[in-house]
Amino acid sequence: MGGRGQDYERELKTILESRDFFVLRSAGSYNVDLIALKGGITLLIEVKSSSKNKIYFSPRLRDQLRAFIQKCEKAEMAPIYCFRIKGSGKGDGWRAFTAPIELKGVQSLIQRDLSRLKIKGDDEQIRAEMNWGDGTPLSDFLDYIDHLSEWQKSSTLMRSLSSS
Repeated sequence: MGGRGQDYERELKTILESRDFFVLRSAGSYNVDLIALKGGITLLIEVKSSSKNKIYFSPRLRDQLRAFIQKCEKAEMAPIYCFRIKGSGKGDGWRAFTAPIELKGVQSLIQRDLSRLKIKGDDEQIRAEMNWGDGTPLSDFLDYIDHLSEWQKSSTLMRSLSSS
């Protein structure tokens, strides 16, 4: 994603930082645009933008999706896509999605309530799309992550107190 796409990566990075995430931006095509950390929770995020409310994955984006899913499966992390409609102005112009993979622990909780990418076909003939209207509003997703982060911190504290 060159040019304006980087603007949306920076915009999302700023939003996450305003919500007390530590955010790393990956320049170039490394199958993840942002890595966001907060309270023991890590998010791997791919940023997409379009002037239309649907993104149909081109062959290049399908290859990227496959690679992103494989890396997330290996790391046992939820693959997260954040989709911004260009020029959407005021309000929450972002929507969050995930690709379905098998996860455990807090990563399964992160993935559980997120909207799913629409994926059809097998690995060779995969077709994928994101419909902005079907996505989870980013503000709702981040509120949920805040809740999980607090729960994670209190669970860690309770475990350390019980082992003392």
